Amino acid sequence: MLDFRMQTFLTVCEEMNYTKAAERLHITQPAVSQHIHYLEQHYGCALFTFTGKKLNLTNAGKLLLNAMQTQQHDETRLMIKMKQPTEAPLAIGATLSVAEGLLQDAFASYLKQHPNRSITLTIDNTKTLLKSIDQGKLDVAFVEGYYAKDAYDAICYRKEPFLAVCAPSFPHWQSLTTLEDLLTCPLLLREEGSGSRAILERYLAEQNIAIHDFTAYTEIGSVHLIKELAVKGCGITFLYENTAKREIAEGSLVILPLKGMPLHHDITFLWRKHSQFADDYRRLLEEFQKGECLYTK
Repeated sequence: MLDFRMQTFLTVCEEMNYTKAAERLHITQPAVSQHIHYLEQHYGCALFTFTGKKLNLTNAGKLLLNAMQTQQHDETRLMIKMKQPTEAPLAIGATLSVAEGLLQDAFASYLKQHPNRSITLTIDNTKTLLKSIDQGKLDVAFVEGYYAKDAYDAICYRKEPFLAVCAPSFPHWQSLTTLEDLLTCPLLLREEGSGSRAILERYLAEQNIAIHDFTAYTEIGSVHLIKELAVKGCGITFLYENTAKREIAEGSLVILPLKGMPLHHDITFLWRKHSQFADDYRRLLEEFQKGECLYTK
C-alpha cells in the first residue's frame, strides 16, 4: 500500500498546485508541504521547483512519478487479482478508431477462448486511456496516439495504412494530388485529443499546414458518422484503411491519389513500464494477435 505522503505527491503531480491538491485530499496546504518536504528529505533531492508561481517537476521528481505510477497501477490491479486469482477480471482500453475498425476479430476470438472471464473494454482518446492506466483503472490499452516512452512498455500490435478518402461523387477527386489541393475541400475529422486527429495534425505540420488552413472543417466524435458523411459527399476525411475497408470495397468511398500517402502508423499495445504483470500482458497480446490471424486467413 502506498504511503499517505506518496499519495500526496501523486496528487500534487496531477494538480501541479499545492492548494488544489490539499482540497482534493481534504487536508491543509501546510500538510501537503510537509509531506513533500518529508519525501525530499528521504530521497535527498528536490522533487519540485517553482518558476514564478508555476510548479514544475524536477528530473528526480519525474523519475519518482514514473516509479510510483507503476506501483499505484500494480497495487490496484493486484487487489482485483487477489480476489479472483484465476481468470481475474481484465480491463482493456482502446481508442475509438482502433475499437471500431481494427479490434473486432481479435476481441471476438479472445471472448470465445475465455467465456468465463469478465472483461471491461473502455473506449476513449489516448490521453484519457493513459491516465486510466496510471491510476490502475486499466490493465493495458491499444492506442494510436503518441505517449511517453519512458513511462510505458509498448509493443507494435500492427502497422495500419492511414489514408485520405471521399465519395466517388466528390467533385474532381481524381485531381486532388497534394495537400494544397485539399484546402478548399470540406474536411471531416475527429475531435481534439483523438489519436487519428494527432496523426493527421502531425502529418499536416510536416507540410507547414494546420487544420485552420482548410476553408471549412467539421469535428465529429464518431468514426461511423464521419464515414457516413463522407459517403454522402459532405467532405474528405483521413482514416485507417481497415476502418473503411467495406466502403472502399463496395465503391462508396474512394482513396484520394495524394502524393506521399498512405502513411503507415503503428497501433500500439502498452502498459505501465516495469509492471510486475508485464508477462501476463505480453501473453494477452499474443492471444489477440493469434485471434486476428484466425479471422483474416
